[in-house]
Amino acid sequence: RPPAQITYDFLERWQDARVIDWDPGRRVSSPCPWARDSFVCPRPGNTVRRTLVEVDQQIRRAILSPPVAGEIIALEFPAVPLGRELVIAAGLHDTWARKSPGTAHLEVWVAGQPMQSADIGNRSGWHRLRIDTAARTGQTVPVRFQISSSQPTLRYLAFAAEARR
Repeated sequence: RPPAQITYDFLERWQDARVIDWDPGRRVSSPCPWARDSFVCPRPGNTVRRTLVEVDQQIRRAILSPPVAGEIIALEFPAVPLGRELVIAAGLHDTWARKSPGTAHLEVWVAGQPMQSADIGNRSGWHRLRIDTAARTGQTVPVRFQISSSQPTLRYLAFAAEARR
């Protein structure tokens, strides 16, 4: 079977993202500016970065984005050339951290529309989401990943994604 043709690799192009820390209760958003090798959000210690993670007992390259209590961390890629599908894989990083209760919630938006979401928990492994974008093949649109959690302590969400032809 021939390999998928990738039109956009979010992991390789992760610095193209605009990252914001959004508090929906107060309707306030704060940008997370680029600083050396990561996006640094206003809350101390909250950064979004590409790194090696351990998910499902395997080392993987991923974007690590820990959620913040009562807030949404959003990564928006403003110009993604779409193919027939988006493929996203997400999981919780760190064997020991996964012993804590709770999940991380991941929502995927395409061209301003919510497309799919998943709650990633201790037993999710490297959970895959597939989003059919065939109707938008050839279009360049924004794609947004929103990360949140009602119990964010030690919920180190890691994900990787590709747009495929």
